[in-house]
Amino acid sequence: MLLPLRLISLIMNSYNPTNQHRFQLTQAWAVVGLFIGATLAVSVPVGILELIAKALSIKSSELDAWFMVLATIISYAFLFFIINQIFGRATIAKPLFADRHIDWTVYILILLATSSLAIILEPLSTLLLKFWPMPEWFENYFGQVFTVSISTFILAVIVAPLCEEVLLRGVILRGLLTSMSPKKAIIWSAFFFALIHFNPWQALPAFVIGLFLGWMYWKTKSIWPCIFIHFVNNLFAFIGITIADSKGLDSNTTLQDLTGGYFTSFFVVATVLLIVSFGLLQKRYKLKKGNIP
Repeated sequence: MLLPLRLISLIMNSYNPTNQHRFQLTQAWAVVGLFIGATLAVSVPVGILELIAKALSIKSSELDAWFMVLATIISYAFLFFIINQIFGRATIAKPLFADRHIDWTVYILILLATSSLAIILEPLSTLLLKFWPMPEWFENYFGQVFTVSISTFILAVIVAPLCEEVLLRGVILRGLLTSMSPKKAIIWSAFFFALIHFNPWQALPAFVIGLFLGWMYWKTKSIWPCIFIHFVNNLFAFIGITIADSKGLDSNTTLQDLTGGYFTSFFVVATVLLIVSFGLLQKRYKLKKGNIP
């Protein structure tokens, strides 16, 4: 197995004569392809385990959810191993996490900005569903996967933020910042972030959040704030699903449905908080011209 990976490595690292982590756009696309390949490769044996469980009359939505957690962790572990074999051990290493201390006040501002952004993007998601409804099969799948359970919490709130940020910001964006302007690199990383979710109805909000994630990584040079943003955003969604479930509503219930006539007030307050918090973050990490981290 290692020989084919070494051959691919020679081709993909033709842009990278040093052993530093540098990416062209071609290499970023290759990583996304590897992500898709690793996901499919792991889904087969995990799918077989699910079939065995059903054959043994062990059938429950909770068990299926735990299988998904297992598949996600294994696929990312496999993916990161392959990436390091192809692009070199400098790709996924300790430096991508950065040792720079991030002040606690920054995390407070991130919390305000992320929660506000989630509220502001809510009407956009609702509008997309209104003009382009989900197919019934996809809606049913979404409802089965995102249930109120410990496994869903672990997958959506812990595993996804950590693994996706290592991949999107720690590997792809960190590499693209060495070969193109920060603006282009951030846009491309946000596009890839929207793409890997395989959900057209989630793509536009994910792209906007991806822009914020990329901007934050560029400013701080650390994926810890990005992991926190991702954690807060997914936790916000999980809490919404939990509240909807407690009221006997389905997984497609929106914040507007839960808050009723109060949503406009929430939206206005969220807009003000986003402007203020983002402005303070911009002021805190304002860079001199030409000083790109």
